[in-house]
Amino acid sequence: MGKGFDKLKTFGSLKELESATGERFEMYAQVMLSLIHSNYIGTRIHKDDGIDGILLLRECGSGDPRIYSIYGPEKGTGWNSKFPKIKYDIARIKEFTEGKFKDYTICFVFNFKPAGEELIELNNYCNSEGVKYVFLYPDKLFNELEGSTKLINAIAFLDGIDDEGRELTDWNNHIFAGKVLEILCQINESDDDIVDKLQTILILKYKLLSYLPSKVVKLTTDFKNTVFVLPKKKLFKEMTTVNQGCRTVYIYDKKKRKINQFSEESYKNISGKKLELTPTLFKLEQGLFAIKIEDLYVIFFLLNQCYAQLENKGKFSLSKALWFAEYFENAELIRKAK
Repeated sequence: MGKGFDKLKTFGSLKELESATGERFEMYAQVMLSLIHSNYIGTRIHKDDGIDGILLLRECGSGDPRIYSIYGPEKGTGWNSKFPKIKYDIARIKEFTEGKFKDYTICFVFNFKPAGEELIELNNYCNSEGVKYVFLYPDKLFNELEGSTKLINAIAFLDGIDDEGRELTDWNNHIFAGKVLEILCQINESDDDIVDKLQTILILKYKLLSYLPSKVVKLTTDFKNTVFVLPKKKLFKEMTTVNQGCRTVYIYDKKKRKINQFSEESYKNISGKKLELTPTLFKLEQGLFAIKIEDLYVIFFLLNQCYAQLENKGKFSLSKALWFAEYFENAELIRKAK
């Protein structure tokens, strides 16, 4: 397959990759990297301290491992917003590699191509931190596959991607939180019996606990139930803090029984408010409730509330669970202020 033909074949897929952001771009990039390098190991950010992937020694050329950091900001995000995120990634990677690797190279995978002053600033910062780096962007990812039969697999994946059936816990924790909220809306509307609904919520709790390090979650089983022995609330929140500061707001529409997702940047553009100045739960207007995801504690609380309502009354209300969560959060803030 000639390179000119490759360019024609990949044009539509390249545009799809260039327009992807957030977790969708990460999903695309992980697949392409696994096609480019047979020894590439993709990881879950929430379990690997900011490391999105590692390339084993024998495929790196230099003999040193290559650590991957994937970043797909929304279109229109300025360099002043992009660069702090990149610096944060570098700090996390340096933490992760300390004592593990003597030498390594960071490979940034972006959905944009740094150029001009951006590239100079990135280069100067990496030099000052003593970090070796390379970077990839959509066009370069396709160049790595040119002339390869694997290119067909990449095109097929990008042109026909479907995330149905993907394991829920493969998602970064702020996205996982939204999917849990969506499932709660769905089972509340379903005709499933109470036992099935209780089982679904229990499974969601198990999945949420997988975002905590296994060493801090103890499970003990008696004749009837599995008992979760969890770290204290503060530690729980710290250990499930949203990956790399990618905070997300979900708006629950009580009337439509629907969840809508907003990134930190899109929420700020719409509301004119900074997300860090808002509480975890707050009412927007009649029938609309906002849930800010900075960690998974609020989702765990909501799951427990819905489970208790279902067990005691045979049905549950997500609105009521949100009201309780807001009440307890406000009560805690008042207690701390005294």
